[in-house]
Amino acid sequence: MPTPRVIIPTLKAMGPSTQNSNENDELLLGPNHAQKIHAFRDTLRSKSNETDKFQACMEMRDQLLDQKTELELICARMEDVMLIECVQYKEEKRCWSKRLKNGDTDAERWERFIGVAKIGAELMQRCLPPLSKTSGYWGKEKVQHYGWASAGEKYCKVLGTAASRVPTWEEALIKLNQLILRRINIPGRRPLRLSANPIDLIDLENLKTWLDKNPFVKIKDKEGFQLQYRPVSSSDLPNGYSFDQYGLIVSVEVADWSRPAVTGA
Repeated sequence: MPTPRVIIPTLKAMGPSTQNSNENDELLLGPNHAQKIHAFRDTLRSKSNETDKFQACMEMRDQLLDQKTELELICARMEDVMLIECVQYKEEKRCWSKRLKNGDTDAERWERFIGVAKIGAELMQRCLPPLSKTSGYWGKEKVQHYGWASAGEKYCKVLGTAASRVPTWEEALIKLNQLILRRINIPGRRPLRLSANPIDLIDLENLKTWLDKNPFVKIKDKEGFQLQYRPVSSSDLPNGYSFDQYGLIVSVEVADWSRPAVTGA
């Protein structure tokens, strides 16, 4: 007689628990992050249609992935500093594999750190050349402001190609704003994400092929709408959009982030 299988439900199989979710958040996360989960849940519940809810989900996804990439890069650079400035760190690092086999919890934490730093170092090696190229054309301050390093390897490579083909920021700005505005105006397209960086990968793919100042049709634009090479003005913008400090179209909320606070006399 065959032995009956015992099925242990995984978190995915069990699905989200509404009854115990708050308690679980408090056990798994710090107070600030638990509050962030609760606030995000409230945000989704406040929206009246599924399209708006899904848009909020995409924005949260992008925000968290950017934070993950940034953490990997920070760990990589921090380990570089440790290796240069701390002799004991280099000596201890040689012994961690052996100590890990003996159940050393401190060695386990170092191994976790090194694992994250290794991912960041590999990403840095692949992303730094195109970011340096972009910095040379469009300026280091823009690379920093828009956080392009956290967008990932593919994004950085296409960014570097686009910057080399449209090397002046003045020309790139006109074309990017036309591309972003068209993306906003296409029916059914999601609004710009709440991020300092409004440029999607598809915008860069288009930019690197728009090599002259003639009218241009976006990739996969079903209507064949011709974008004109001319600056976008405030009167061209739909409600809810503005320009950031470098002239790119962003949502009003994002534009407000970069404006200095007004204090009383």
